[in-house]
Amino acid sequence: MHDILDNGGRLPKKNGPDTTAQNGGVSFIRLSDLAAIVGQVLDMRFSQTSYWVLAEVSGHQYKSQKNYHSFELIEKKEDSDGLMAKFSAKAWGVGASKIQEFEQKTGQRFTSNIQVLAKVKVVYHQQYGLALDLIDLDAAYTVGKLYEARHLTLLKLVTENDFIEKTSEGYWSKNKSMPLPVVIQRLAIISSLTSAGMEDFIHTLEKNPEGYTFKIDKYLTVVQGVDNADQVVDQLVQIFKSSKSYDVVLLLRGGGAQTDFILFDHYSLARAIAKFPIPIITGIGHQKNETLADLMAHTATKTPTQAAEFILHNNRLFERTLLEFRQDIVLKSQVITSFAGRQLIQLNSKIINRTTEYLQRQERLLFKCQSNFTQSVTTITHNRSQLLQQRKLNIFNAARSILNFQNQQLVRQQEKIRSWPNLIFKNEQNKIKFLQNSIALMSPERILQKGFALLKVDGKIVTDSSKLQIGQLIEIKTSQVSLKAIVQQKNENQDGTEFNL
Repeated sequence: MHDILDNGGRLPKKNGPDTTAQNGGVSFIRLSDLAAIVGQVLDMRFSQTSYWVLAEVSGHQYKSQKNYHSFELIEKKEDSDGLMAKFSAKAWGVGASKIQEFEQKTGQRFTSNIQVLAKVKVVYHQQYGLALDLIDLDAAYTVGKLYEARHLTLLKLVTENDFIEKTSEGYWSKNKSMPLPVVIQRLAIISSLTSAGMEDFIHTLEKNPEGYTFKIDKYLTVVQGVDNADQVVDQLVQIFKSSKSYDVVLLLRGGGAQTDFILFDHYSLARAIAKFPIPIITGIGHQKNETLADLMAHTATKTPTQAAEFILHNNRLFERTLLEFRQDIVLKSQVITSFAGRQLIQLNSKIINRTTEYLQRQERLLFKCQSNFTQSVTTITHNRSQLLQQRKLNIFNAARSILNFQNQQLVRQQEKIRSWPNLIFKNEQNKIKFLQNSIALMSPERILQKGFALLKVDGKIVTDSSKLQIGQLIEIKTSQVSLKAIVQQKNENQDGTEFNL
């Protein structure tokens, strides 16, 4: 730069018109002239030189019509997200073909948020400014970084969680230990709304030739992009909080570029899958490698269609087991029936023989009993006849004794009957005398002799004291005299003590 500009910061003299000017004694140049100077300096320094740089891709855009990539290469500080350096960059022609080759080798789409080892050349354009042209990419470096990041995440999962272990056969998780139902029917699917893989999965299940039926609930979210891992975890949380008795959870995606699967290597998602209390089956369309989600899940399949076939196969195994059980039952039933038939025939023969023998014995016994019975009946009849004669005599004697006794009783009753009228007459006379005495004691004369008196008004006996008035003339009759009196005072007899004698 110092070779081009003079000590005053001005362009050296050139042949042709003078492009310098003055304004109030200050010399200046046009912006295009300065751009030309910068272009000359950068061209002299960088035109023959290229550099391998380690950087992160940011703001990537691709125009497929022109096969043109525009992006930025940045370097961040280790302890923060602050930038240490940033360049605009582009790739087209050879650079675009190198990106395509990179994607084929790594299975990783060239996009933002990936770290690359890129060979670049510094270029400058007066209108578009300073930029880097991408001329090559080291695919081996990117593959190594992806593997390193994946390895560190696995190590973190094992060391920080007691429900994840590394074994001689791979990795064990709590989810892997969950028992898979013998029949899978109630499904929760985590996928995106536009996922063709989910549609393939549902189509495969619904069109199964056996006619199995399924209850499917969809939990839709974004299933690509590392920043969306928490959204998938949130769907797992929703499934858990739903309290529905799902048989399995399906994590489905219909394929895509390598970068689309970075989400499934995220620590938080892998940890959530490993700890989830319902078996998780993955079918995320990743044909080359297993993601961490695959390693932590109960069962990993390559595609949604394979996940559907796995479920159908599981149900077919149960149906096949049932059919085998049924066949075993039929065969064993036939064996048992055949054996039981032979036993019945043998038993029937034994029953007939033993029944014949028994009937013959009973017939002989019956004849013997009949003879014994005849003799016994004759003996019993004779004994009963003698007993009846004896009882007849006893009854006759007893009847005679009872008749004599009753005759004696009858004589006694006759004597009592003859004496009863006199007793009754005498008793009634005593009752009449008692009543006569009682009537004599209750006569008015007797009552007046005891000190009582009759009270008359106008010649009539007064029985109601309320009819007596003050100043009224009354007649008082005792057993000896009659008195005339005027009522001067009237007092009610409250307690009846005046009649105490």
